[in-house]
Amino acid sequence: MIKIIGGLESVSLSGMNNPLTARIDSGAKFSSISVQNLFLSEKRLYFSVQDGELSKLYYADNFSEKSFKNVMGWQKRFVAPIEITIGGIVSTSLFSLADRSKMKYPVLLGRSFLNGKFIVDPSRTFMHSK
Repeated sequence: MIKIIGGLESVSLSGMNNPLTARIDSGAKFSSISVQNLFLSEKRLYFSVQDGELSKLYYADNFSEKSFKNVMGWQKRFVAPIEITIGGIVSTSLFSLADRSKMKYPVLLGRSFLNGKFIVDPSRTFMHSK
C-alpha cells in the first residue's frame, strides 16, 4: 500500500529515542543521513547518529563507497543499508553517510527510498509525526 507523506517528516532509526527530521526530495536519487565518528574496523563500518543530546553508535557489515556530485564537485562517501521508520512503515534503503551538520535537516529521503512505497505531497508537513 502506498502512503502519502509530506515534504518534511519525522523518521526514526531502530534503537533511537528521538525522531529525526527528514526532508523528502523526489529530485534526489539517493538518500542521505548525517553521521559523525565514521570509521572502519576489521571490515565493519561504524558511525554515530545524533539522538537528542546523545549520539547512538551503529555499524554496517554490508557497505560500499560511491562518488556523489554536490555543489562542491564530486565527493566519495560510504553507502550502507539503513532501516528507517516513517508513518509506521519500516523500510530499509541505501543511504549515503555524510556530515550534514551544516544542513537544516539531518536526513534527506530521495527517490530510491520513496519508490513504490510513498507519494509526496509537498504542500503538507509532518503528516506522520510521533
